[in-house]
Amino acid sequence: MSEVTGLRCSTWARQQQVDPVGTAGSYDGFLVVDWPLPWPRDAGDVPDLAPVVAALRTTGVRLQLTIPTDERRRVSLHRAVGSPRFRGYGTATVEVGAGDVVGAAIELLGSPGPVEPGDRREVLVCTHGKRDACCGSIGTSFAAELAADVRLAAVGVTVRRTSHLGGHRFAPTALVLPEGSVWAYLDADTLVGVLARTLDPAQAVAHFRGCSGLGPARLQALDASVLREVGWDLLDRARSGTVDGDWAMLEVDGHGRWEAEVREGRRLPVPDCGRLPDEGAKAEPELRVGPLTHST
Repeated sequence: MSEVTGLRCSTWARQQQVDPVGTAGSYDGFLVVDWPLPWPRDAGDVPDLAPVVAALRTTGVRLQLTIPTDERRRVSLHRAVGSPRFRGYGTATVEVGAGDVVGAAIELLGSPGPVEPGDRREVLVCTHGKRDACCGSIGTSFAAELAADVRLAAVGVTVRRTSHLGGHRFAPTALVLPEGSVWAYLDADTLVGVLARTLDPAQAVAHFRGCSGLGPARLQALDASVLREVGWDLLDRARSGTVDGDWAMLEVDGHGRWEAEVREGRRLPVPDCGRLPDEGAKAEPELRVGPLTHST
């Protein structure tokens, strides 16, 4: 058992300069459901949402809870569009009464959904304190700061507090929809720079966990390296790729084919917040992308 301390997992990750790339997870969609606090440690353990959790099985769609802003409840399904190349998430949203959330969610899951990415930009900031203390404290403070930041309104973005996004050691973390990009180690200036696309892509990559619309971690890591080369236009382009061992290939509409070897670097523990990492802790490798090969 590791020693209990006051050390936060996000503080440890910053001290170790843990590279977040490749940690975004890969999902065919996100079902975002307004649900009041308190949330259990796992969003799927809300008893009233059991029928929704059952309907989500085998769909590849991840459940995210968001805090309601009024008496109505918003239910949104963000489903990946573009086959075989990911072009973003199409969005269907309904607003219902509190007693109609389950029915609305199941109905959305059974509908064909949009065939084009949505034009409503939304940022989901993880503030799930029952899952991790860093997200609960740092994430919540960050979301409050963003709510008062007039620059976000200028770029047409809505910020919502959400349940666990994974990667709590990278808090504050956020998911940007409909592009599906996932970000780490955020502050307000960095996030605004990402959303307005004024931040130098070479700087942004240090915060980029990956695109949730792409597949394996190695492909996400290659995608990040291509972002550095191509610039922000990459996130608007349809793209797909494959991984064969340590070799990854990404095809991008308008930007050709990119290939590189993506190997494991440091293997680092994933610490529980408030405990020192020990030899028995879960561990994940950092990913290192080799020289890029580009062809048209």
